[in-house]
Amino acid sequence: MLPAPSPEPPTPAPSPASTSEPTVAPAPSNESSVAPLARSPVQSPRSVVLPDDEGSHGDQLEWWYYNGHLSGDDGSEWGFHFVIFQARQPGLPTAYVGQLGLTDVGSSDHVEGSVFFLQADAGEGGELTLRGGDWELVIDESGHRLTGDIGDASLTLSLVPQRPPALHNEIGWLSGPTGWTYYYSWTRMGAVGSIRAGEAEVQVTGTVWMDHQWGDFTVPGYPAGWQWFAIQMDNGPDLMLTLNRDDEGVEADIWGTYVEADGNAQALTEQDHGISIEELATWTSPHTGGEYPAGWRIVVDSLELDIELWPLVDDQEIRATPLTPVVYWEGKVSVTGTRSGRPVSGRAYAELTGYAESDISIIDFAPP
Repeated sequence: MLPAPSPEPPTPAPSPASTSEPTVAPAPSNESSVAPLARSPVQSPRSVVLPDDEGSHGDQLEWWYYNGHLSGDDGSEWGFHFVIFQARQPGLPTAYVGQLGLTDVGSSDHVEGSVFFLQADAGEGGELTLRGGDWELVIDESGHRLTGDIGDASLTLSLVPQRPPALHNEIGWLSGPTGWTYYYSWTRMGAVGSIRAGEAEVQVTGTVWMDHQWGDFTVPGYPAGWQWFAIQMDNGPDLMLTLNRDDEGVEADIWGTYVEADGNAQALTEQDHGISIEELATWTSPHTGGEYPAGWRIVVDSLELDIELWPLVDDQEIRATPLTPVVYWEGKVSVTGTRSGRPVSGRAYAELTGYAESDISIIDFAPP
């Protein structure tokens, strides 16, 4: 079970055994966290504490990521992902990149875009305000509010957590060969807002998943990478799973976190809980030539869970730009199967990295 947030500063925890990387983190090892790392290690990692850790930190890389499943007041069905990346480098101003992807399930249309900005205000007590152009992310005691605009489409949402946060690897800290990261998720948030697509605007409601991650780490590139799943089941539980691949593109390990409807969470490992992820189909991108998994059977023996996931739209690829030079697939998928022999269903988002090479190099950010 994951520890509950504490209003008091945490006592440094003993260095836990690493399980693996989080959603978009480096591939981990099974070494102790006090073993030498490629980047600056935290020798005595602390537990994540909320709301204090909702805000910005001083580490080299940090992001606030959201995905969700939205229903329009006109009967339309949507999926989205929204993320703001924060990067710090010596001698350079703190840089921010926002990225938004929107999927209209009914029309199979998918649009995505990015924006770069340098303005941000980190409040006290875990409050956060990030603003750039028509983009905004605010986190305070009333909840989370986000706005993203990519020209042809925009998204505005207000979000309120519906269950306690999940601290991955029990204290919300993981390490690996390319660094360390703090990582927690709000696995289920209620959402209300609007989507603009072209000239049309629709009011939406739905359910959102949020990840917050920060640390001193690098993100591996092709063919290394991962398959990451944020699963919300209709009967209540939530499940995050990550399958990591090494520098040769070979499966390294699988790990995750299972959250019951009451918020109780359990760390999962491949060996101890009998996790398997089987690819059932593939899709080849007409844009990049990358070949992605496009259907999965996921089994977790300890949970008596056996489910299949299928993309609702094939082309949900996020293509490289000078601001975001990594190519990946980030999409809305369906969930059906059984738990303890009884039917279950749900919705999920999948993130697939390291399946396509990018021919774009990241731009240099020079001080003004």
